[in-house]
Amino acid sequence: MHTGGGRPMKSGRPWVRLVALTVATVLAAGGWLATCWLARIDQLPGVIIVAAHTSLWWAVWCLLLTSAVSLVAAGLLISVAMTPIRKPLLRAAVGVIGSLAWAVGAFALLVICWFSLFCLGLEGSQTFVTADDGTAVMITQDGFDGDMVDFYDPGPGRWWIRRDDTARIDPRDGHCTLTTTSATLTVTCGHRRQTILRN
Repeated sequence: MHTGGGRPMKSGRPWVRLVALTVATVLAAGGWLATCWLARIDQLPGVIIVAAHTSLWWAVWCLLLTSAVSLVAAGLLISVAMTPIRKPLLRAAVGVIGSLAWAVGAFALLVICWFSLFCLGLEGSQTFVTADDGTAVMITQDGFDGDMVDFYDPGPGRWWIRRDDTARIDPRDGHCTLTTTSATLTVTCGHRRQTILRN
């Protein structure tokens, strides 16, 4: 487009795209750090419970959002990189190569997200039981076949620490309760009962 004086008018606002790229890059970097941190927690003896979900559940959703932001940032990067190029052939080459790289990255992230959503379905359930004296225990059960059951003691903040005891109860058997003595904890789910030592 030209003005009345014959000088070309610049289309678009490169600085807007540059600011958007900076924001998207910062968000993507922070998102990947958060995803790795949350996924790492799931490998530790403890687990963080927020809004009745484990750190793995939050890691998967963080991965999904971060992947979307990363693709936006990559698209903006291609656009910003093409802006100063004046030679049509070079500009087209950068655009084609950038688009192909973006497509490959998008496919890779799609595969990762698909498997992550599959893992999301294996989160299972968390059952919280509290005795009359205030003692609490969390019972976790995997979402696959339910044969992996663990006990957790409350830790600092939102942390729960996995116990070494082998769980022999099934939260699906019925309502779970907790009774205590000075040395033991007795967890009852339906008709099954298991006594474990206090930590």
